[in-house]
Amino acid sequence: MYRRVYNIVAIMIRRIEEEKGRNKRFLIDDRSYNQQEAKKILQDRFPILYEEDGSGYKEITDLMENVNWEEVERFSQEYENVHVIFSFLRHLDMALEKRTKFEGNPPEGIRTIDALNNNVEETQIQVLPKMNAYWERGSGGSQHSYDISRLLKNIMYIDTRIFSEMQIEQIKHSFLSSSMFYRAEKKGILRIGVSFISRNLHIMTRESGENKFCVDAVTRPGQVEKNVKRVLEEARREQVDIVFFPEMIGSSETDASITKYLLEAALEMSSEEYPALIVLPSKWEENQNSALVLTGNGAEVCSQQKQYPYDGPVEPGGKPAQEDLSPDGILHLIHCQGLGRMAIMICKDFLITEYLQMLLEILRVTLILVPSMTTGEYDFKTHIHMCEHADCCVMQGNCCSAQWMVAEDQRGKLDTCGYCLKSGKNQNPKYVQGGEKIISFTKPDNCRTGECKEACLFIEDFYYRRGQQKGGSV
Repeated sequence: MYRRVYNIVAIMIRRIEEEKGRNKRFLIDDRSYNQQEAKKILQDRFPILYEEDGSGYKEITDLMENVNWEEVERFSQEYENVHVIFSFLRHLDMALEKRTKFEGNPPEGIRTIDALNNNVEETQIQVLPKMNAYWERGSGGSQHSYDISRLLKNIMYIDTRIFSEMQIEQIKHSFLSSSMFYRAEKKGILRIGVSFISRNLHIMTRESGENKFCVDAVTRPGQVEKNVKRVLEEARREQVDIVFFPEMIGSSETDASITKYLLEAALEMSSEEYPALIVLPSKWEENQNSALVLTGNGAEVCSQQKQYPYDGPVEPGGKPAQEDLSPDGILHLIHCQGLGRMAIMICKDFLITEYLQMLLEILRVTLILVPSMTTGEYDFKTHIHMCEHADCCVMQGNCCSAQWMVAEDQRGKLDTCGYCLKSGKNQNPKYVQGGEKIISFTKPDNCRTGECKEACLFIEDFYYRRGQQKGGSV
């Protein structure tokens, strides 16, 4: 039954999208449309969906009997006044609140879905539960645009026609139980860590056609694995909730070893937990650059591939070349109540303006982690600024070994190894302390002048209190 209702929701959304395409003022005009008149039309047509005293809609449950959903679907397809259809959509959005929250918050572990509706091919609409980030404003960003999805409280959707305009061909959705972050919620703080691993590594590359390169391996792979474990142990002691590592220095062997390490630790039932989410160093294999995402007990959440290749020299004084990638065209979104929607954007992906804007404006991502191997930290800082208006938090971390890609007299610019943006009015230091909006991660003096200590861990705390979102502009 619920599947059919979500199918009807998708039909309504498609009709409204089409009307919006024909009439650019539709959503603006809808703000002043007589909603009481629309409500009366709907109550008269479908009294079973509304309270008998006319006070409002009924909650939709599988115990609701005698609803002619075929008639509701036909009405959604044929009723001429699309303002009434939009009003009906908002009623269904609220009437489905409990069910939608249930769909998006699996009792334990991970749930992967394509959509709540199964008419995606017909409507080109993916209906999904909307998970809120605790730091985002309660207005849902409606003050920034007239957008259908921003006016819905419990449902979000993706118009799959965007795929033809982007590098991606598919979006996969992983929903996490909010209980995975019970410690963060109890403390009111989400603790995220990043490690730059080591400057004592070298990426070994080879030419693969004209002006293209492949990554063959990283020196000292055993040291990478050892340092990841050291970081995980420190993250465990510091009660870090999410931790991630840089780009390109990983391997399948490292992935397998760390997965086994976490699985074995989970069997010990220790009271000290590893981070709830762990993004391992990305690995370069068979023309794909991918980062494995694990839970703290070693379960695989997803593996995010890099979609846009690096362009530039890979050694001091070398000629520019392009990373020879054959990406899979899949973007993984990780949904969780409290986090909202989280994405992993590997290095260059974050710098592609249209791609980042799609994640912010259409997918409404609220947390982005950016593993990098870069010699150009400034561009990351400028792009991070783009995320503030969308209440999207960002952490970017470089690999210290990127210094070997530039001449010695240029290595000083790599003393900044990453950035952090804490978005949301209730936590941004710009508002609450008058401080700098973007935090820089800077190498300690001894790392610049002496030996790299390796396995560093930089930690930032993010606001994580339930029910504290504030409303937006009228």
